[in-house]
Amino acid sequence: MTTPQLPATQRYIKAPPFLLGMEYAELFNHENLFLVVGATNNEEKYGSKVFRDLKQAGYNVVAINKRGGVIQGTPAYPSVTAFLDRVAKLFSEEKRRETIAKIILVLVVPPEAALQVIEEAAGLGVRRAWFQPGAESEEALAYCAEHGLAVVQGQCIMVRRPRADA
Repeated sequence: MTTPQLPATQRYIKAPPFLLGMEYAELFNHENLFLVVGATNNEEKYGSKVFRDLKQAGYNVVAINKRGGVIQGTPAYPSVTAFLDRVAKLFSEEKRRETIAKIILVLVVPPEAALQVIEEAAGLGVRRAWFQPGAESEEALAYCAEHGLAVVQGQCIMVRRPRADA
């Protein structure tokens, strides 16, 4: 299967208002599923802050933490693969495919871990990634460009998400 390639001018977004022709409001559609890679219970870390912010705003959020366990009262999965395998086991392979189409991968990891996370997720069919500031690496961004992933970088998801009072 050939991976569709996006024009070079549409692969990255570093400033508002558009992501590959989508408004941020579309990106923050409540039907989407945010997989927060690097979610943690350590309230001083951004993985905790991002996870809590999206969860409290009413978004569908899944915690991905290599240790698994429970993050802020929510089951955590050690990898994107583990989460999607659980979806297939509980529901069906069709539901797994539907879930993949809704995923926005939010990376809150050290830059040296980003490439491995992106390779895993893209290999499963994930097509959208949001690199929190400091999570991006040149290798991960190059991989995204080569494989046609839609990417947001250089912006904090907590700042960019729509506010109910706005």
